Amino acid sequence: MSGSLNMGSQTITNAGTIASDTIEINTNANSNPHGLNITNSALSGAGSLKIAIAASNGSYSSGATLNDIIMRNETSGGSIIIAAPDSVQIGVGGSDNQTRFTVDSSGNVGIGLTNPSDYYAKNLVVSSPSEGGITIASTGNHTNYLLFADSTSGVARYAGMIGYAHNTDLMEFRTN
Repeated sequence: MSGSLNMGSQTITNAGTIASDTIEINTNANSNPHGLNITNSALSGAGSLKIAIAASNGSYSSGATLNDIIMRNETSGGSIIIAAPDSVQIGVGGSDNQTRFTVDSSGNVGIGLTNPSDYYAKNLVVSSPSEGGITIASTGNHTNYLLFADSTSGVARYAGMIGYAHNTDLMEFRTN
């Protein structure tokens, strides 16, 4: 084993079965902006996963505010993949701990509910109270669309369409 576990200024070598990876926990945000850093140095060009609590506005991630928890992959071209056997649920806001966003094991997305696969058209299901719904926002002289595609090329990309032109307040429904 050649791995190490670093906690603040303390280093524990040959910790567990780390192989050649490093897990670093740093509580001094002034000298090191990340709280938890996990790297795999055995893989050439491998990146690291960093999890932190922002110390001030914009620290560690643009747009972060004080006490935000940020998870970041610092590898060029890398992704953060969150996987679970049944569903991934995200709760935001308030102290009610309610799920606000769900992606289930079939890849169906629910906003405001946890069971999108229970619905007939289930790829994206939005549940909302009175005055809720979906908004397509635009400014100025832009046109926005809800498109129905038969393929990914040519006019089949918009075989059916609902469009709205903001500059003329014109709504159109079209098929090819």
